[in-house]
This record gives sequence, structure tokens and C-alpha cells, in this order.
Amino acid sequence: MKPTPLYVEVVKCPLDNAETVEDIENYSFPNPYAPGRFEKAIKDYFVSDGAVVPLIDDFIEIGVNVYSPIQPNVAGSDPKELKNKFGDRICFFGGIDQYSLLPSGDVDKISQEIRQRIQILGKDRGYLLAPAHILQADVSTRIVKEMTKAAFKYGNY
Repeated sequence: MKPTPLYVEVVKCPLDNAETVEDIENYSFPNPYAPGRFEKAIKDYFVSDGAVVPLIDDFIEIGVNVYSPIQPNVAGSDPKELKNKFGDRICFFGGIDQYSLLPSGDVDKISQEIRQRIQILGKDRGYLLAPAHILQADVSTRIVKEMTKAAFKYGNY
């Protein structure tokens, strides 16, 4: 039997520019699974910056399987709360602070954050370890290697 290819659609959230909680609460999220939109079932990887945690239930309802990024410095993005509330229904991506922690070069703190994220978000699976966003130019190759070492050290399921 030939395996079915996995199709991933990256959906960019229009709420990246939301300025108030009301902007988020009053947004009617479109259903990408409307009849006829796709011929095959797909698994979505959803990308949205900012404090959109109030919408995660909506993301799940429309079939999103991976939410990205988990931003450690954004309101509502506490890893324990996210895992407890949504962790049995959606996979999380990100969570490692790329704004101050990674550029700091502090290998011990970076390793500790990776261990904590894996312990919390990776409990019972459902976590893709990554920086909250992209690796910035101020993150050295040495730090990327150290992140990889920590991921292998703490990330075995």
C-alpha cells in the first residue's frame, strides 16, 4: 500500500496586527474545511504571532494540528497553561526565547529552557522544539549546536 502524502498548509493569521482583545474576540475565523475546498484531508500547521491564545479552540475546531509559535514572552503563552488546556488536542511548535536568551549565548540557561519546554510541552508528546520564531543573525552557530545537543539530551520520548 502506497503511503498517502502529507499536505501541510501554512495559514497566516490576519490577527497579527490586532491591537485589542476585542479585535481578537470579535474575529470570525474562516473555516478552511468548507465543502469543496480540498479534495484530500490535510493536516495544518498554523502560524500566528502575538497573543492569540483565546483563538486556539477555534484553530482546533477547524482542524489545525500544529500551533506555532509558542512565544514565551507573550501574554497567555505560559507553557504549563497551554499544555494543560490544549495539549491533548493540538501540537505545539517553538517556545525557546530567540529575542534575549539565544543571543545571550548562555549555554546553561538555554539548555535549562530546552529541558523545561520538553518536560512541559513534550509530556505525552505533542511538541516540536524550536525557537519561538526564526534564529536571528545574533545567534551563533555554536549556540545552534548546543541547542541541538540539549534537544537530543532531553528530548527522547
